[in-house]
Amino acid sequence: MKTIIKIASGFLLTHILTGCATDQLHAVLAYLPTPSAAVGDSVHGESIFREGAGNAPPCISCHQITTGGFTFGIGPNLADIAQVATARVTGMDAAAYIHQSIVDPGAYLVPGFRNIMYPHFAQDLSVQEIEDLVAFLMAPGGE
Repeated sequence: MKTIIKIASGFLLTHILTGCATDQLHAVLAYLPTPSAAVGDSVHGESIFREGAGNAPPCISCHQITTGGFTFGIGPNLADIAQVATARVTGMDAAAYIHQSIVDPGAYLVPGFRNIMYPHFAQDLSVQEIEDLVAFLMAPGGE
């Protein structure tokens, strides 16, 4: 019986999503929870942050991780983002907020910043690479 329910659910989901435009599909997928099997590697995440991966540009092109003092960046300073992110969106924990910010950067905009973040991280990075990037940003001090 469970198998029949899983098959029916999969069929229904496929049927619903085939009617969606590509951007709508990506928006739906961005809000699905990340697979629990993917465990982030913060060392690899730092590499992605600083050097990029595949077609995805490095995050450091626009974001800094500088504690204290004045910083200039196109995007928000990500020092202590793990602590700051806990209060950004009601009902969303820091890891979920960071994940959403990567895969759907326009979902929440930090006041004072425009929606100019590279919009294709969800397509250019694998699920594992996104989890690695989240793990890096969740590490103390974002490092």
